[in-house]
Amino acid sequence: MTYLFASYAAPFAGPRADAHASGDVYAVGATIHPTGLAVSDDGGEEFRWEGEALAVGGGWDRYQARLNSVAPVEGGFLGFYDGSASHEENYEERCGLAVSADLRSWRSLTPGGPWSVSPYATGSLRYVNALAVGDEWWFYYELTRADGSHDLRLTRSLTSGHGLAV
Repeated sequence: MTYLFASYAAPFAGPRADAHASGDVYAVGATIHPTGLAVSDDGGEEFRWEGEALAVGGGWDRYQARLNSVAPVEGGFLGFYDGSASHEENYEERCGLAVSADLRSWRSLTPGGPWSVSPYATGSLRYVNALAVGDEWWFYYELTRADGSHDLRLTRSLTSGHGLAV
């Protein structure tokens, strides 16, 4: 089975004439952006849309909840998602955590605030990709630097033999 997680535009205020005026529907505030799921049982040749998998939240992630990395852990799956409160934070999202037992329905573990942020500028820390390598977790991510530009980083963390669990 192949699982495809996709951020999609879900209207929240009805159709708006300016939704595509900028050429970037993410930048005008006419939609919200949860994560949807499509699945394929033929190796990715054809996909079946299953709908929303991770909803936007009610606070810091009320505009966008874009699941971008999934790691198998004891008891299920841990997901890293990019969240933002409004379209004004587009391109400056921060990282939240979510869990799932079946890859189809996800629950945020961080409704009160992001799991991780940059200490600089906008605080943006996004596109986290977690990889278990031996007794370490390797985290690849994009981070806002002090000068406001974005940088790609790698952080490694020992698991101490315990791993992660849902």
